[in-house]
Amino acid sequence: MLNDPQSSPNEIYLDHAATSFPKPPGVIEAVVEWSRRLGASAGRGDYPRAVETGEMLRECRVRLAALLGYSDPDRVIFTLNCTDALTVALRGLRLRSGDVVIVGPTEHNSVMRPLNAMAREEGVRVERLPCDAEGFADLEALERALRGNRVRLVALQHASNVLGALQDIAAAGSLCRAAGVPLLVDAAQTAGGIEIRGEEWGVTYLAVPGHKGLQGPLGTGALLIAREADLEPFRMGGTGSVSEEEEHPRHYPDRLEAGSHNAFGLAGLSAALRWLGEQGIGTIRRHEKRLIESFLKECFALEKEGVLRVTGPRDFERKSPVVAVDIPGIDPKEAARRLWEKDRIMVRPGLHCAPGAHRVAGTWPRGSVRFSLGPMTTEEEISRALDALRSVAASSEVSKRATPPVAARS
Repeated sequence: MLNDPQSSPNEIYLDHAATSFPKPPGVIEAVVEWSRRLGASAGRGDYPRAVETGEMLRECRVRLAALLGYSDPDRVIFTLNCTDALTVALRGLRLRSGDVVIVGPTEHNSVMRPLNAMAREEGVRVERLPCDAEGFADLEALERALRGNRVRLVALQHASNVLGALQDIAAAGSLCRAAGVPLLVDAAQTAGGIEIRGEEWGVTYLAVPGHKGLQGPLGTGALLIAREADLEPFRMGGTGSVSEEEEHPRHYPDRLEAGSHNAFGLAGLSAALRWLGEQGIGTIRRHEKRLIESFLKECFALEKEGVLRVTGPRDFERKSPVVAVDIPGIDPKEAARRLWEKDRIMVRPGLHCAPGAHRVAGTWPRGSVRFSLGPMTTEEEISRALDALRSVAASSEVSKRATPPVAARS
């Protein structure tokens, strides 16, 4: 979609599911501009630099709320990343012994680790939804589970960071709303690249990273909270507001934000959100879907040859721009190393902090090789990556055994 001098012409970055790169025009410039011209902490003074920083933070909240379908910018809570946003939500619910949390089948460790700690230390019960072979959650099972006692929360990924399966969040939200149970959605793999209508879909808490599809810098993220919901503070301290009180503020966003903000990063995130608004989420989705379709079709052809296996959905419409493959006979880390050495292709091998997804995919405990695309990915890069993947897959011992010997010429 966009050629950018930040990216080396000899390297192909296909690890957007971890962090987007290169950043859109204006993002780095906004970070530098804030650092050079303002440099003051919002709410810590009435002088123009502090006031302007506060206005920038407000603008960022407004843009996030509008993009993700929330009506109140004050309920956009800035966090360190998506993991931090999820923790703020999970800890803020103050779950107790016997409370039930229903989770999706392929949840990331950002959800499972804090929940398992709560199960071990506080007696919280964690129940995992069943799914099909592509990773789609069984919503009929969710409906049955919601009839049980003490269900306090449903936590679902919008899309798996391994399989790419796009869950039907609107349907899940409808079930949760009818049952009066809050829904926490991990949108790490979709925010900025796939349309999200948070409040309309019944999403009570939406956790997003700033540095992936939202195209902002590392160290940024947000938790968006529906109007009717509330959380107890996970962190407390100075907020720059109601300084005469020694109790933490109850009003949002200060209720869930303590200390000075990462203004460097949020200046960049605000610029990235402006760029996303100019491009349009629909345009980005069409671009990424076209590339993922091209990539998957070739992977399916290689799958028929028996030299690799594609995990996750086969339907492009129900998939985020992530393709994880298993190459029999080659360890995923070795395959990634060969892709880098052969043609400077950057991908992520292993278990991707999501062992549950790999159990569903049948790639536990080896893991897989994940290719993830972004708005800056080009057709030429996809073509080069496919050439490199063919070469690596053909070099496997399994591939060599499957290839008939060439007859000697007389």
